[in-house]
Amino acid sequence: MPRDQATHEFLINLKNQVDRDAWFYLGLDDLDQEGDWRYIDGTPLGTFQPWAPREPNNSFDNENCGMMFEYNTWNDVRCFKELKFICQTSLQAPPTRKTSHVQICRSPPVKKTSPSSDDTKL
Repeated sequence: MPRDQATHEFLINLKNQVDRDAWFYLGLDDLDQEGDWRYIDGTPLGTFQPWAPREPNNSFDNENCGMMFEYNTWNDVRCFKELKFICQTSLQAPPTRKTSHVQICRSPPVKKTSPSSDDTKL
């Protein structure tokens, strides 16, 4: 989670290795209270907030997740928009099916012992 300039630059370099022009979720949102931006672990943003000009703007009253533009500034966007994501988490096996960034970044690791009925549907 980009809490300072050094971490932000690390994430920019990581992003550029994958796709220089891609937009990425950053693991921050204001889902609990509009305008109260917090990292996915619940801590407030603090003073480091490289938002793009006029952002966050909550366009259409539905932009509650933070993402990084190709110009390395932040923007608020709808949380269900399909984007790549960057999140800081403990080492665990990657997901085996499509999962949203909010589910992956907010959920603690879960040991799955048997497939659910949803896993077996085609």
